Parts: sequence; C-alpha cells; structure tokens
Amino acid sequence: MEILDNSEFGSENNSSGLTNKMKDYLVETAKWAKFLSIISFVAIGFLVLLSIIMAVTLSGITNESAAAPFHGKYITALSISGMYLLFAVLGIFPALYLLRFSKGILKNVSSFDHTATEHALLNLKSLFKFHGIITIGILVFYMLFILFFALGGQKMLIN
Repeated sequence: MEILDNSEFGSENNSSGLTNKMKDYLVETAKWAKFLSIISFVAIGFLVLLSIIMAVTLSGITNESAAAPFHGKYITALSISGMYLLFAVLGIFPALYLLRFSKGILKNVSSFDHTATEHALLNLKSLFKFHGIITIGILVFYMLFILFFALGGQKMLIN
C-alpha cells in the first residue's frame, strides 16, 4: 500500500525516499530503542535472579499450614517463582525486537540498505503487535475478573 511516493518529499529527495530529517528521527529513535532494550535485558536478568532466590527462600520457610490450600509444601513458592520467571520470559520478546530494530536502523540508515531497514522495521512492527496482543490479553483477564466477582457478589446477595 503506497500512500506516499518519492515525488512528495521535496528537495531533500534521495534514492531511499527518506529526507535527512526522517533519517535523523530514525537514528534518534533507534538510539533510544537500544537504550531501552539494554535496560530491559538487565531487568529480565534481575527477574530471573529474583525468581531463583524466591524459589529457594520461600521453599525453605513455607510450612504445611500455609501451603495446605495448595496441597503441597512447595507449590506456593514455586508458583510465585514461576510467575516471576514467566514475566522474564515474556519480557525477552519486546526487548529483543527493540534491540533488532535499533541495530538494523543504526547500521543501515546512512547507506539505506532497503532489505536490512525493512527487517529492522519488521521488528518494530512485531514489538507493537506483541504489546497489542498482551494488552488484549490483560483486558480480557480484567473483564473476566470483574465478571467473576460481580457474579460472586450477586450470589452472596441472593444467599
């Protein structure tokens, strides 16, 4: 779907179809994306470390009475630790997409290798798609949560 063609960019036209200002914006965006991806990988490392520490610590202090509803001594500790680990695994994808986008843009924007830049922008699209899917999932979870408690509250009022 071609909305704009090269004739609409004015006197700064080049073979890539991008103006110098557009390239500057892409480079600046890529630098921030690289920074955010590095911070994300560090945070993921901390989440994995925290997950391991929690599994070891909570499994040592969990007693039978606290874990009785879960029918096992270590289920509570492992479920909390597992949630942290799940968040770490889910965090890898957006961090990886950001890093790939930034590397592709920073490496290829000056020479504007169409294939490499297209791949970098594909990673940016994948990042937003991932965030969109996660957002939809969270909204569905919230709706189910509200519905569950609304029906539960209604049941309590009837009894």
